[in-house]
Amino acid sequence: MLCKDLMSYPIIFNYNTDSILDVSINMAKYKTNFLLILNKEHYIIGVITGSDIIKRIISKKVNISQPINNYITNSIIFCYEDQDISCAISKMADNQIKQIIIINKNNFLKGVISIKDIALKKETNKYLNDLLYELFSETYINPLKTFNTQKKI
Repeated sequence: MLCKDLMSYPIIFNYNTDSILDVSINMAKYKTNFLLILNKEHYIIGVITGSDIIKRIISKKVNISQPINNYITNSIIFCYEDQDISCAISKMADNQIKQIIIINKNNFLKGVISIKDIALKKETNKYLNDLLYELFSETYINPLKTFNTQKKI
C-alpha cells in the first residue's frame, strides 16, 4: 500500500503570523490536534500540535495574542506519496509523531497520514500489528518468564 492510498484531506493550516488564539480556535473548530503552518508564500514552514500548545505556551503562560511563529516545530518530517506506507510508519515511530506530511515528487503538499488513519484501515492495521510484534519480540523481556526462572531464597 502506498502513502497516497491512505492520506487524508482536508489539510488544515494557519499562517505563521496568525495568533496563538487563532490557531487554537482552528484546532477546536476542525477537531484536530495537528496544524500545518504556512508563510505568506504558502510554503510549509512548520507544524504545531495540541501538545506543543500545552507544553510551549499554556504551561509558560504565554500571551495568546502573540503570533504562533515562535512556537512551531520547524523540522518537517514527510514521505512521498508514491512511497510504501512502511516509510510513513517507520518515520512516525522513529520521530515519535502521530501525523506525517505527504508530498509529491515536486515537493507539493498532497495530504497527511495520522496514526489513526493507519490503525483504522484493515490492511495497515495488520501491517502495523505485524511490525509491532516484530519490534517487541526482539526487545521485549517477558516479566512472567523472568519471574518464573528466578530462584527462591
